[in-house]
Amino acid sequence: MNDNEQHLELVDVLLCDDVRRETDGRFSLMGIHPGRAIATAQLPTVLSQLAFVLRFRGSLPEDDTLHVSIEAPDEHQTRSVQGRPLPGAGTGGETLFVILAAPLQISMEGNYTLEGLIGDYAFAREFTVSRTALD
Repeated sequence: MNDNEQHLELVDVLLCDDVRRETDGRFSLMGIHPGRAIATAQLPTVLSQLAFVLRFRGSLPEDDTLHVSIEAPDEHQTRSVQGRPLPGAGTGGETLFVILAAPLQISMEGNYTLEGLIGDYAFAREFTVSRTALD
């Protein structure tokens, strides 16, 4: 790696219900879960909508396929899901990926871990699932 290349770094992960591409090329995030926390009225449940938006800084590897899986508090791991960079989203040394994770079976409260690999760069980020009472 020369001095002009940057190491790959995961800068941010957002959880939302859906990501939509607008006609002008922009992306709209629907139903953002603040603080990487998902609240649900019942458990177990199946989340019919869930997307992860991952923002990376630095140079992507030649094989820029992203592989992610989710580990539950009981260490049960979901199947691996693949993602590729969003077209036109790699500007200013940053690249966006969207992972559509639904449908996702959620069986318990606690800290879940989004685990990923792109090239030889591995990362993990936690998010929380909690049960909330209906109002």
